Amino acid sequence: MSHSPDQPPPRLPSEGTVRELKVLYVDDEPALARLASRALPLHGIGVETFTDPEAALAAYEADPSDFDLVVTDYAMGAITGLHLIDRLRAITPGLPVILTSGYLNVGERAEAAERSIEVFLQKPATIAELVDAILAAGGR
Repeated sequence: MSHSPDQPPPRLPSEGTVRELKVLYVDDEPALARLASRALPLHGIGVETFTDPEAALAAYEADPSDFDLVVTDYAMGAITGLHLIDRLRAITPGLPVILTSGYLNVGERAEAAERSIEVFLQKPATIAELVDAILAAGGR
């Protein structure tokens, strides 16, 4: 597709619609954090990844306005994703959240439902599924 030099290049339909989103991504599996840090920017989504939920919380506390939503794993050792969500939402009520897990039992699913989690994403998930979930949770 060509355009004249005095006109800006044509915009792709999705251009500019996703770039504003910045995700706080928390998963204690380093390979998944690395994958998110490499793949999400290719889809125009800013991301800061953490394998330590306490470090993620500290980054969020330093500048909550830097993040539009959170993607967190459920099981992360010292604290659960639900506990992290509670702490983040104590700072920013209504913060959109995507909860990921390989398995949640009925009680854990009920706990997640009580917190109004926007999206539950079953692991393993594809990058396309993650991007779709982020766009849905981010209101895009």
